[in-house]
Amino acid sequence: MSLGVEEVYALLPAIFRTRDAAAGEPLKSLIGVICEQVAVLQNDLDGLYDDAFIETCSPWVIPYIGDLVGWQAITPASRSEVADTIGYRRRKGTLVALEQIGRDVTGRPTHVVEYFRRLITAESMHHLRPHHASTLNLRHGTALENISAAAMPFDDSNRTIDVRRIAPRARMSDSRAASADAPDNAPLDVLLHGAGRYNIPEAGAFLWRWQACPVRNQPAFRIDGRRFMFSPLGNDMPLFNEPSGITPFAALSTRLNVPQPISRREFFDAPATFYGSLDDAGSVRIIRDGVPVPRCEICVCDLASDALDRWPTPAAGHVALDPVLGRIAFSSADVPPADVRLDYCYGFPAHVGGGSYDRTPNLAMPEDGFDWTIVVGDETPSGVPTADSLDDAVALWNTLPPAVRTGRIVLLDMYTAHIDLSGAQAVKIGAGRQLWIVAGESHVDANRAFVPGFTGSRATLFGDIDAMGGASDATTAGELCLSGVQLAGGVSVSSGALTLRILDSTLVPGRGIARDNEPLRPGEPSIVVSSPGATVCLVNAISGPLLVTPAASIVRICSSIVDATSPHGVAFAGLDGLGEGATLHVEDSTVIGKVHTYMMELASNSIFLARARLSGSWRAALWCTRRQAGCVRFCYLPALALLPRHYECVQGEPQQEGTLMPHFVSLRFGRPSYGLLSGACPIAIWQGADDEGQLGVYHSLDETQAVTNLFTRLGEYLPFALEAGIFLIPARGERRRPRAGFAYYGYPSGAAPALAASGAPDACTAIDERDVDDDLTQGYVGIGAHLI
Repeated sequence: MSLGVEEVYALLPAIFRTRDAAAGEPLKSLIGVICEQVAVLQNDLDGLYDDAFIETCSPWVIPYIGDLVGWQAITPASRSEVADTIGYRRRKGTLVALEQIGRDVTGRPTHVVEYFRRLITAESMHHLRPHHASTLNLRHGTALENISAAAMPFDDSNRTIDVRRIAPRARMSDSRAASADAPDNAPLDVLLHGAGRYNIPEAGAFLWRWQACPVRNQPAFRIDGRRFMFSPLGNDMPLFNEPSGITPFAALSTRLNVPQPISRREFFDAPATFYGSLDDAGSVRIIRDGVPVPRCEICVCDLASDALDRWPTPAAGHVALDPVLGRIAFSSADVPPADVRLDYCYGFPAHVGGGSYDRTPNLAMPEDGFDWTIVVGDETPSGVPTADSLDDAVALWNTLPPAVRTGRIVLLDMYTAHIDLSGAQAVKIGAGRQLWIVAGESHVDANRAFVPGFTGSRATLFGDIDAMGGASDATTAGELCLSGVQLAGGVSVSSGALTLRILDSTLVPGRGIARDNEPLRPGEPSIVVSSPGATVCLVNAISGPLLVTPAASIVRICSSIVDATSPHGVAFAGLDGLGEGATLHVEDSTVIGKVHTYMMELASNSIFLARARLSGSWRAALWCTRRQAGCVRFCYLPALALLPRHYECVQGEPQQEGTLMPHFVSLRFGRPSYGLLSGACPIAIWQGADDEGQLGVYHSLDETQAVTNLFTRLGEYLPFALEAGIFLIPARGERRRPRAGFAYYGYPSGAAPALAASGAPDACTAIDERDVDDDLTQGYVGIGAHLI
């Protein structure tokens, strides 16, 4: 209990209060100061009890409590880890403790394998293991499928002993010990684990890098009357399971506790595990004309044929589902469905681009609210202005008076539509006005007012958006913001002063994607800005190339991917695709393609994967016209880049560029591992950021720190004489299935015309000149002595 100034002052005799009042109340002021200090002391006394418990103690007390239980700090103040230390110690050396430690210190699904349990051994009559076979049963399809890289943690087949060590080789502890002049070009796998695995003292810790993002009530992409795709863009997309929770220290993780693509066989063996019911969406569910398709009508098929007429046709009353490619086929004997909705989960490493995740932290909307709001969707709430389409909503906005300063168009849930907002239908935003086009869910507050949510919605649009700003000499430019949008098309700013903000959205590279995940129009720009004074800002976004006039103000790219679909393509330049573009600011991003900018204001923790052709008009793959200003720090740069003086960047000489080049699991948009560094990536890239994290768009995931934390804890809690290696899933580069006619005997596909003309082109030169990247498997078959 604390006393106020008036309460203490009232305890004084009246004579002293009278004299104090006559003197200007100096005594009362003194009592006020004393009461403040008494209150501070009282709060400290009250906090002594709270500070005795890790759950309620102040942050500064956490290290002291941790010291009492022998906790070794790897993060500044990990309250949860200190609280669990006693539990860790009680279960020290057990698999359940190692897995729980892995989940706690990395924040990722973890599975630990003791490889001595998977060795071929002579059977002991005192320890019978009937299922511990020394040979692999070729009739057991599930066991054979688990040998694949993605399912290897759950592979229970036995092996002969491997005498190589699983622990990584000893390396320099200080990643900065390798200077910028001699960066570490060893592959990441060398840092994480050794070459061995199946031996008595070996244990492997597997970390999953994917996240499963649930999608609910998404309209299916229609190919024809009875064939559909799960992806709203119409490309092949593996379906993921939604990981089930696991009680700490209660059980070991299983296949269902980790986010992973669903195979055809495991779906066939246990459909109830993945397919939903009438009341539960599950990991996958098909809704036909408003009614969920029962599980008994689902048949798992291989629908991998490129020709639609070769897709297997299910029997009457059944629906064919391919979880590997995300394809659906209804029976030709049934009435074609009028509307198909889907519940599913897709996989991606992080919340980047247009996705069904919580976007609230990145939405800096006006504090005073919006002057005008309109809702577009199938099931619009009552009492809110609505429009039949996005085109109609934009047309209404264009007719509003200038007094309406802020507007918002909410695309409900999984809105999908074809649009045409170019020419006369362009979005017009005057000086000082602001328009948001945002995907959201329909919520109603306590006052029955419409309040959109931004936690599980995504809008898919096909078409182009042209924005026109106000007068160029206006003091405050207009602003167009896109959030939660997936656009198969382009955005242009053709006139006036305007700020274009792309937040948590995707402008599909190549302006569209084919069924086999190839871009429809590779290299074509996703953003074209021809208006002087315009500003472009990309945050948590995925975009194709940007062509921006040098007269524009600035282009900011933060935590995003800019993909020209090839390192030889143009990712950023002027309007002609060759001249200099506007001033550029890049942070925590991955840029695939050549860049020509007037000035690089800042480049930090980013990857510029670009190559200049052997002949052409580009002086360098990364080209900055004004090099007396700007800052380039902690980035991967192509060789011979023309930039301001840079600091702690990874850049090799032309003859060494290949040894330091980043390697990715996939560089194809639409794949779950898009833009993710692979195990073949140089350590200099993995630890090249200013906080010794990885470079590129996934810098914020703190994967490097997570692996370091796990190594620290494994050494502390592993049983005696055991050593461990860490395996990332995924870590291997994906293999592309070449298109028909892609491979030619003795030459890559680009050399075929030259072969007919000259008879013997130089195959090596043909490869260098092609617009392909190293991480994409090329169709190339060599036959003949001239290839030696």
